[in-house]
Amino acid sequence: MSITTYAELQTAVENWLARSDLTSRVTEFIQLGESRLNSKLRLFQQETTDTSISLASSSDSASLPSGFLEAIDLYYNTDYYRPTQVDKRTLNALRSTSTARPNYYTVDTAFQFEISADQAYTLTCDYYAKWDIATDSTNWLLTNAPDAYLRASLTAAFEYIRNTEEMLKWKQLTDESIKELNRVDSRTRGQVTMRVDAGLRSRDGRSFNINRGY
Repeated sequence: MSITTYAELQTAVENWLARSDLTSRVTEFIQLGESRLNSKLRLFQQETTDTSISLASSSDSASLPSGFLEAIDLYYNTDYYRPTQVDKRTLNALRSTSTARPNYYTVDTAFQFEISADQAYTLTCDYYAKWDIATDSTNWLLTNAPDAYLRASLTAAFEYIRNTEEMLKWKQLTDESIKELNRVDSRTRGQVTMRVDAGLRSRDGRSFNINRGY
């Protein structure tokens, strides 16, 4: 059978478990498996953008965008200025009681800035979003790599029933799926070329070496 929707994934997990007494737990197994995939995968298909991050006047924090997993870039909409991301300890050392446009931030349960905003600002965030199959019903990952979802879900299932041998087997298979997905994504990104002005190209007119400068 095909596995392209949340409902079909639930049926597949039930079939592979062959345990009618675990039917009520299947959605839980899928959720736990997906959580593992979210913690390990950083694919191009997870990249998304929210152009309406709101930093209110006199506030030093802004809500994270929907499904936020990890920040890629954050910048002000007015002039594309990028505040610098730092760790929480560094941010605390930079904190000020005055107001201005923030220059530094860290990611916690929200975007935390080193200073309260002197006016309202809107920012754009490029970020990795979580897979959420229960909400979306289907997604790129399930369509293109249903084995990753199935293997991760079965890992959680066998952990629940305390079958260590089966759990370790499915965990290894899950890790192989994750490794392959990240490998293909990395290879695809590595093939991307940057367009440059004709005057910067080498004598053959086809390339530009950023290390040599020609």
